[in-house]
Amino acid sequence: MAAECLSFGVWVEVYKGLTRRDSKLIATEFGLHFDDMSSFTHSLSVLRNVCAHHARVFDRSHTHASNVAGKLKGVVSAGDNTFYSRAATLHVFLNRILPVNHWPQKLVACFNKHPGVNPTIMGFLPGWESLPFWQATGVPVTSLVSS
Repeated sequence: MAAECLSFGVWVEVYKGLTRRDSKLIATEFGLHFDDMSSFTHSLSVLRNVCAHHARVFDRSHTHASNVAGKLKGVVSAGDNTFYSRAATLHVFLNRILPVNHWPQKLVACFNKHPGVNPTIMGFLPGWESLPFWQATGVPVTSLVSS
């Protein structure tokens, strides 16, 4: 119950403070190296804070890139600081946490609902939703992330 009272940012710091052995155990559950897990949770925490404080997400260069995004060869370019790289990383983790999910379809629906927002400004290439990566649900993380 106490866990529900902690903010996501606190959980990020808790993870960073774990012993190497414990952080490896958690990261292994996600099919990742513990450094990648730490990088991802920090990146997600920064994105969450941007959203929580009503800052723009769509046309900005995001800081604190996740190591995971750089390993999505053919999906995210190295050094990509757009929302697209964050969305792709979220897709990887959602496939692990909730194997059958509709994250890509909901993202497409959101773009369709708001035609004034151009997905290419966020780093989405035309036809992104048709890539095999975005069609994958219930796929092990290790098959989506290269080493």
